[in-house]
Amino acid sequence: MDIQGLKDKILQLAIQGKLVEQDKNDEPAYALLNRIKEERDKLVREGKIRKPKKLVPIEEEEKPFEIPGSWEWVRLGEVGLTQTGTTPSTKHPEYFNGTIPFIKPADISEKGIDYNNESLTELGLLKGRLIEKNSVLMVCIGGSIGKCYFTNRDVSCNQQINTITPYKAVSNKILYYFMISDFFYNSVLKSATGTATPIINKSKWDMLLIPLPPLAEQKRIVEKVDQLFALIDELDSNKEDLLEVINLTRNQVLQEAIQGKLVEQDKNDEPASVLIQRIKEERDKLVKEGKIRKEKPLPEITEEEKPFEIPEGWEWVRFGNLVEFKIGKTPTRGKSDYWDNGKYPWFSISDIKDGEIIYDSKEKISEKAYTDIFKGEISPKGTLIMSFKLSIGKMSILGVDGFHNEAIISIFPICDTEEITKMYLFKIMDGLDILGDSKSAIKGATLNTTSLNNILIPLPPLAEQKRIVEKVDEIM
Repeated sequence: MDIQGLKDKILQLAIQGKLVEQDKNDEPAYALLNRIKEERDKLVREGKIRKPKKLVPIEEEEKPFEIPGSWEWVRLGEVGLTQTGTTPSTKHPEYFNGTIPFIKPADISEKGIDYNNESLTELGLLKGRLIEKNSVLMVCIGGSIGKCYFTNRDVSCNQQINTITPYKAVSNKILYYFMISDFFYNSVLKSATGTATPIINKSKWDMLLIPLPPLAEQKRIVEKVDQLFALIDELDSNKEDLLEVINLTRNQVLQEAIQGKLVEQDKNDEPASVLIQRIKEERDKLVKEGKIRKEKPLPEITEEEKPFEIPEGWEWVRFGNLVEFKIGKTPTRGKSDYWDNGKYPWFSISDIKDGEIIYDSKEKISEKAYTDIFKGEISPKGTLIMSFKLSIGKMSILGVDGFHNEAIISIFPICDTEEITKMYLFKIMDGLDILGDSKSAIKGATLNTTSLNNILIPLPPLAEQKRIVEKVDEIM
């Protein structure tokens, strides 16, 4: 279970204004900007802060995504006092071992800030920099660049940390949540200089974009993120028990789906026998047109083979009579020109995320491999793929055009213009014992072409296939 992935998704929804509903009665964010300016000007007049450098206005083409109408895009330096830490001279021991925590990058983690390491005296603080309570601290250099947390007390910090103390119209917690999002982290990396040791200075940090919601919505977002993160952390602490429950429930759902017990049958549905006849006619047509090869007829399904009862209107069908499938290839590893400057995704079993759409592969092949090995026969975006060696039965849908190795098949259901059967197979194949009783056809954890063709599929009417897919999605 990808705990961090769940949290990242929640933050993505939050920063796009999709986590909680907008309220038309909220004071819009542009009014907050006026209050922020008034507060900043007052602090400058009182000598509490220096007049900040004016930031460049935000152009339309800079805005990375749509935000709700009541929100505003702002630069980070507009919504708070930003500072970079500094270290008092270590030649003066009287500056250290006082009561003010002196924070370094190692003291910051996703769980909070460790205030119990180094500290400054009041005298040391005069040579350092005061960071007020409720500020957000972010590491601005090195391998932990982007790591951040908010303070619950006054602190000081070293020069490897940038800080922002938000003005009163901005929640420090909303700033923190937005700043740990993938969006903001990627913005930091993009603006950083250096490769071995990336660094972002305060001027560039100030210029980073961040969306500003109305104050009332900021509070709602923080409450919702707090609630969801607490739930996720609780689930994580009981992860093994939870995963067992999830797997048992998932398997039960799939068993009910393939046995016709998940959704009600409708006597008005066109029976699966009619669909099978259409598939046969379409296959004959494709053979006649030379688009597919004529295959040896598969054996009739005997009563003894059928592993369970299926409803009236359903049919047992062999996998090879329902689909065309294509086994992948691996270009010769020794030929570097097949792999150098790779541009086409080439998927292996480790790339398959069971039950998900996949968009990228660890390895890519070159134009030469595309031409020499695959002869341009790419599996198009939307193709259903399945592993049939080692991790048998892992299934994904290609989110891009691509190729794959010989441990994977591309699956193309015949006569499936609306892609209903493809999605039915995608959802239910995990619930089938695809090894079946044909153990003699299996070498270790591998299926061959014969055993693949002979896998038994319980086929509902087309309309019921669609209802099953929708119900499985809803439950999962």
